[in-house]
Amino acid sequence: MKIIKYGLLILSVLSLSACSSFNAEDSPIKEFTDTINETVSNSSNILEGANDVLTYVQGTQQSFQEIMNISGEWTEVFNAATNGEITNEQLASKVTNEILPLNEELKAQIENFVPPTDATGVINDLLLNAVATQQEALVDVVNGIQTGDYSVLNQANKLMTEVQGFEGEFTTMIQDIISEYGF
Repeated sequence: MKIIKYGLLILSVLSLSACSSFNAEDSPIKEFTDTINETVSNSSNILEGANDVLTYVQGTQQSFQEIMNISGEWTEVFNAATNGEITNEQLASKVTNEILPLNEELKAQIENFVPPTDATGVINDLLLNAVATQQEALVDVVNGIQTGDYSVLNQANKLMTEVQGFEGEFTTMIQDIISEYGF
């Protein structure tokens, strides 16, 4: 809105100067209009950067939702194993054949993100930490079951709970960026 107001002011000044012998180059208004032109030019750059940030934020929100989906799948099969609905071997099979491949694919996607700002870089680090922690937990479950060390199930579940705890931190970071850029 400010840009429109300043644009109208510039247009008025220019039209008035065209009607008289007023020399706009020597006027203090020239400095004012140059400042406004610079602001408008900089706004274009900010908007371009904002577009990159918005695209990144949208992508990370989808990725974080996938992290939460994978964590939900883990919780579901872990509870099924804990309740005796499936065996530990079936748990290991589901993790190996279904959940781990999803997590590995997601990890590769997140590693390919190029954060456009330092703030989005911090978000990217959080996503990488979440997906790596999830990967560690899932691999530990499979290895523990294969070696007969079932105590890893509880430790893996704690790691997955830790991943779910990242949701609040991620949400706060996204909200801060949304506020900063006015999305």
